[in-house]
Amino acid sequence: MFLSQERRSPRNSRSQNAPKASISKSVERAARLLLEFKTRDEVGVSELAAALREYKSVVHRTARTLHQHGFLEQDSVTKKFRLGVGLLELGSLVSRRLEVGQAVRPLLEGLVVKTQETAVLSVLRGADCICVDKVESPQRLRIAYEVGNRNPAYAGASPRAILAFMPDEEAQRILRSCKFVPRTSRTPRSLTEALKKLKEVRQRGYALSYGELSEGLRSIAVPVFDHTGSAVAAIALVGPASRMSKDRIDALVPVMRRLSEAASGRLGFSRSLLVGGRVRAGDVASP
Repeated sequence: MFLSQERRSPRNSRSQNAPKASISKSVERAARLLLEFKTRDEVGVSELAAALREYKSVVHRTARTLHQHGFLEQDSVTKKFRLGVGLLELGSLVSRRLEVGQAVRPLLEGLVVKTQETAVLSVLRGADCICVDKVESPQRLRIAYEVGNRNPAYAGASPRAILAFMPDEEAQRILRSCKFVPRTSRTPRSLTEALKKLKEVRQRGYALSYGELSEGLRSIAVPVFDHTGSAVAAIALVGPASRMSKDRIDALVPVMRRLSEAASGRLGFSRSLLVGGRVRAGDVASP
């Protein structure tokens, strides 16, 4: 994430001039091994070695590594391997991203047309906040934000917009797993400071960041709730401090609140889900 004054260049010219990425043989082997399970439920090391044309010892090490990370499971009797729940967790993340992204994309585009700033859709994955979609500002001076970009959960408006509306125990567990490394002078430095900021977000229904991740950048973010009332994503509007003044951000608050309500509604959210619950719906969605 950085300020850019360059005009967009055609993708094909960039790809033609870019150097070819080197391929890791061990990663390629692991990928080929996993793909063997597309046609069979359980496979032994000997079968995998024959299919991959690799030594059994090499395949066994690869399978054991995947097993340790939950991507494979091993039958205690037959010693054969099968796909593990780790892949299901990753698949669920992709499914959620596609569902949320498809539902919210038109709203991001509308927000950029209205504000002329960059709109970003993010989700939390462990202690990382991941950009899953974005629509860039048409202005020459804009925020360059890449899909897949990861930022720490303890800094920035987007992760706070999600964490603030999670159960306390879950939010604290995520923040405790973070190493509070300062990106700028405004980056939260401790768990206590981060939790204090979550309380502020919960009270007003939106999150702000004034240069916590990069000097000169400001953002405002709101949560997106699904049909269960869970905060599953955040929509942020990001721009240079020269355009994102305090007065302008104040004027954007009702716009972002209405956006939160519209995006959440597309995922089946209803305010009735929050009666007696963790989130104050009025704080989040009221104009």
